[in-house]
Amino acid sequence: LNTQRADAIKVVDYKSGGKQFSMDLVRCGLDLQLMLYLEAGLRGFEEAEPAGAFYYRIGDKDLPVGAEYWKEGELPEPLQAKMEREYRMQGFFLDDADIVGSIDGDVSAGESSSVINLRITQKNIYSSNQSIKASDFDPFRADFIGKVESICARIVSGIIDANPAYFPNKFDACEYCEYRSICCFENSIE
Repeated sequence: LNTQRADAIKVVDYKSGGKQFSMDLVRCGLDLQLMLYLEAGLRGFEEAEPAGAFYYRIGDKDLPVGAEYWKEGELPEPLQAKMEREYRMQGFFLDDADIVGSIDGDVSAGESSSVINLRITQKNIYSSNQSIKASDFDPFRADFIGKVESICARIVSGIIDANPAYFPNKFDACEYCEYRSICCFENSIE
């Protein structure tokens, strides 16, 4: 992205299913992929700043639509609005007006973005549960780098023991594991 201050890196990871970004899972070392992409971009362009990182769903989303929604040659406004809500990118962006403008320059006062979860008030103040202040991102990034370095050091040291993690409604390491049937891990125990 080109901002007025410098080039900024925005990462978009296309997913066929729904995926939510969780800073807690990153801090625990359980969902590092999106941040690894952002970190690679930042290290590849020394002068660049972080702008954000997002998941974007590319699969078909079943939206309940009745016959009253269809008009010849156009998408009716209610259906268009519903689709925009369902297909917004999920993730985070730095809390900066220049970055917000570079991600979605079409949103204006009194509107919601069709690109990210963001609303701009009539007074040109934006609100979003996906924004993060630069002063909060820097320590988060440092924690992430420390976690990655720790994981790499453990692997290089030969520490590769099975240690699955489970967070109800957020993360289940066993969900796609081939060894689920023979593993002793019980994710129903809290």
